[in-house]
Amino acid sequence: MEIILIKINNMIDKILNDQEKVKVGLFVEDTVMFEAVKKVLLAGIYYNGVLKPGVNSDPLQNYALSLASNPGISNEILGQDLRATSEGIMFLENGLKKLKDYKPAVISPIQQENPAI
Repeated sequence: MEIILIKINNMIDKILNDQEKVKVGLFVEDTVMFEAVKKVLLAGIYYNGVLKPGVNSDPLQNYALSLASNPGISNEILGQDLRATSEGIMFLENGLKKLKDYKPAVISPIQQENPAI
């Protein structure tokens, strides 16, 4: 059985087989699941160091402040590490945006071939 997919993102089409395309399509269509997974992936970046009721503040939970407070790190290495982290965050966000745009036109049940036929 053929699975017809909208080719929104050629890169995704090139790296996934038909079964993976269907599964990704189902994942993306489930907006609650998509946003929940996005929150889990980004929580450590976005929420570190944020003050919360009933929890003592700890500024070193924030990645940037923790890195800057390390006396053994030079300003050059600090800047390089912060830039790399920022770029990693942007790559993750861009990947999630591309993934969100990937939606199959028709989702058919995955049929496994019966070798006895």
